[in-house]
Amino acid sequence: MIVTNNMQGAAGAVSLGAIAGEDGFLHVSTRRGGDGVRIGNPKEKGMGVHVFGANEDDVQASLGLDAANKGVVRIGAATAAHGTIGATKNGGVSFALYDGPGPDFRIGMLAAPDMSYVRLNKSNNAIHLNVDGNDGGAIHLFNTAGNAAASLQSTRSGYGKLSLGNVSGDTMVEAGVTTDGLGIVRAGPRIGGPATNNLTGLPFAIVGKKPSAGGGH
Repeated sequence: MIVTNNMQGAAGAVSLGAIAGEDGFLHVSTRRGGDGVRIGNPKEKGMGVHVFGANEDDVQASLGLDAANKGVVRIGAATAAHGTIGATKNGGVSFALYDGPGPDFRIGMLAAPDMSYVRLNKSNNAIHLNVDGNDGGAIHLFNTAGNAAASLQSTRSGYGKLSLGNVSGDTMVEAGVTTDGLGIVRAGPRIGGPATNNLTGLPFAIVGKKPSAGGGH
């Protein structure tokens, strides 16, 4: 069944119906005869509310379900700059901003039960901030080669750790705290010299010293 209402002297119209074997729909046409708003599953774009721009392929905003039947809101056409917010499979909520078509976001955010993060991307350069309920938090900076250039972490034990890498992502400088509570800075690459304080990896190090029992210097 299809019902259409077109007011005398106006080009705008409202159509609603349900055809056998297909989803029900509600269409609101503009005064120029184009698509305005569609509720349903137009051209298999997904069940939801779709607001159109200049033509029937120009969806400028939508509220509906994704392929996993999770809610998602999109502002802007998928072929241009746009933003989305939706529910994730692991019970969280994600937010992403894109500067054009494709799956690569420029700004992404996730709030999930086990982990939350914020990420900024551009031409392989990236900044990633994350907090894990079990392993602390971290800030990672990536270079144009996609490798980690610098990292600042809060470890599971509560200590801070700083790492600086070369273009290839190999760690060249590392600073942190030893298991017996001493501050340490190590530098590489490995060109000789012993490991310090039973730590493997980068060999040359500056290690803090505990105060004497008497409190002297």
